[in-house]
Order: sequence, then structure tokens, then C-alpha cells
Amino acid sequence: MVNVHFHIWHYKRDPDGAIRSMERAEEQYDTRRKANYALELFRRERSMAGQVVQCVDGAFCQPPPDWVVRGATLAGPREFTAEYFIDWTPSIRPSRKLVQGMENLERYAENHPDDVVRKPPGADH
Repeated sequence: MVNVHFHIWHYKRDPDGAIRSMERAEEQYDTRRKANYALELFRRERSMAGQVVQCVDGAFCQPPPDWVVRGATLAGPREFTAEYFIDWTPSIRPSRKLVQGMENLERYAENHPDDVVRKPPGADH
């Protein structure tokens, strides 16, 4: 059975006032109507804008896979996790950031197979 529920994602503004990211609220709602009502309360009480996003089977509830790769920075060698690739994806939409970040991580691992420290279970790269 599919576990469908809804989350509220609040827009986060940078110091210059531009919206460049979103942050998920911890609450989980069974229906879109309840989530929309809660979002409206946030807008009125706290002046926080956001949107309701449907979550199927915990797509946004589960942490990214435990995957670490080695890379190089100006400061020297460093290990990068999946969160790094997701955070540096240029999109404010959480689902798009997750998908593109994981694609970037997989592409990096394919191009640099010797730098893969840990792979997610079942990865054949």
C-alpha cells in the first residue's frame, strides 16, 4: 500500500531578499486540505510563504543514500556525501534538487570510480 501524505515547504529568503531555497516543516498531513489549511495559518500568523508538496512512500521523508566519494578542493582532498551534491544543485524545488543532486553524484562516481568510498546498497558502478 502506498503511503501518501503531504508536507509544507517554506520558502527561505537570502539576505538580499531573493528566494533561493526551501525548507520542509516537520509536520505531516494526511490530506491536502489539512496541509493547505495549516499553510494558510502559517501565512497569517508568521508571515511565512510556502507550498504544499505531496509525498509518496516517503520520498522526502527518508535521508539520502549513504554514499561518499573523494574529491579535491583548493584546501586539499575531501570526502563528499550525497547531501553535498543535493545542496549545491541550483534549484529551489526540493524534488528537483534531490533528483539532480543524485544524478550529479552518480555521474561523478562513474567518471571517478576509484574515488568512491562507499556506495549505496545494490549500486553496480
